[in-house]
Amino acid sequence: MSDTSRQQPRITLIPAPTDTGKRLAIKLAEQAQAAQQPRKPWPWVARIAMTLFLMLCLQCSLIFAAQWINATLTPTVALNANGQALAGAQALNLPAPQPVSSAPDFLRLLVPYARAASQQTGWPVSVILAQWGQEHGWQLPDFDGWNLGNEKAYAGQPITNSGFCIAANPAIGLAQYLHVAALPYYDAIAPAARLGGPDAAARALGASPWDAGHYTHDNNPGDDLLSQMRAYNLYQYDH
Repeated sequence: MSDTSRQQPRITLIPAPTDTGKRLAIKLAEQAQAAQQPRKPWPWVARIAMTLFLMLCLQCSLIFAAQWINATLTPTVALNANGQALAGAQALNLPAPQPVSSAPDFLRLLVPYARAASQQTGWPVSVILAQWGQEHGWQLPDFDGWNLGNEKAYAGQPITNSGFCIAANPAIGLAQYLHVAALPYYDAIAPAARLGGPDAAARALGASPWDAGHYTHDNNPGDDLLSQMRAYNLYQYDH
């Protein structure tokens, strides 16, 4: 058999991959590798930041809700820079001032003011009336006008020579009273009222620094207030 009669083997040439094919293969391999790896959790710093942000949002919502409720449901008496009542008796539908010189007249005029003060402070109406009556002997206006609780002077208010606020009418007197009642010295009175009623609130007011003598004549703070509350049945105004 001659060499020319032998069959030559066939050789198939496979073309080399192009650059585009290489890039596609690499990309597919990277995607497959990434899919097999678990996702990393958020860094702890990001988690803390998100938690603080949510807490801040909640706090802002609560503050807004509280302000809306207070402005909507609670009557207020505002003071301007000169200590004048901006809301005044008309805004609160309170009676116009007229001099009073007896307990019955005092109560007829000032029970609505005491109720407005009670709504703002959480103090019982009976305790507020007893305090005002005790301070002024059931007569108004006094040496400091309509200063209902005989509040000592504070910034922006006209004052007497003895250092007390002057109130030209009961609306201004009420605003001054609410300003002083909101001071931290008197924070215990509203909780005492919620837990123990008017008598407990009277004792808490007597134990506070509002009155130098602590509304007592026998070293039991608040007992003068309790005497007024019982003598004039001021408890009836708490309902």
